[in-house]
Amino acid sequence: MIDNRLETNLEKDGYIVTPIKGASMHPFLNEGRDNVVIKKVENKISKGDVILYVRPNGTYVLHRVYNVTPKFLETCGDNQTIVERGVKYSAVLGVLDGVYRNNKYINLKKSLRYKFYKIFWGNNRSFRIFVIKLKKLAKKILKKN
Repeated sequence: MIDNRLETNLEKDGYIVTPIKGASMHPFLNEGRDNVVIKKVENKISKGDVILYVRPNGTYVLHRVYNVTPKFLETCGDNQTIVERGVKYSAVLGVLDGVYRNNKYINLKKSLRYKFYKIFWGNNRSFRIFVIKLKKLAKKILKKN
């Protein structure tokens, strides 16, 4: 998801600003539109945080924390239904702090709109599963017609 050269800049500067790739965090983040601000982890990681981490195969991933356990994290993209379990704390590089969208900065700590999104979509996996399945069913029905 993120160019590996940016990992060095994150360590050196404490933050990075980078475009995203992929659709796993849609509808919140969109490739070609949004640039994310990732900061080094300073506080405890909590459910609902969006983290940048590295999978064992070297893939960079930006997903929302679904569950926190003492030994590992469970994550899931906002556009996904399957939870990724076993994400090690040592694999986490940083936490999403803000988004540049259409040259406007969105501070996630202050944005009321983001807080509502996080409650109703980001942290509500069962609702998300229902909506995603409903969308797939609608596409299937429309294709038949």
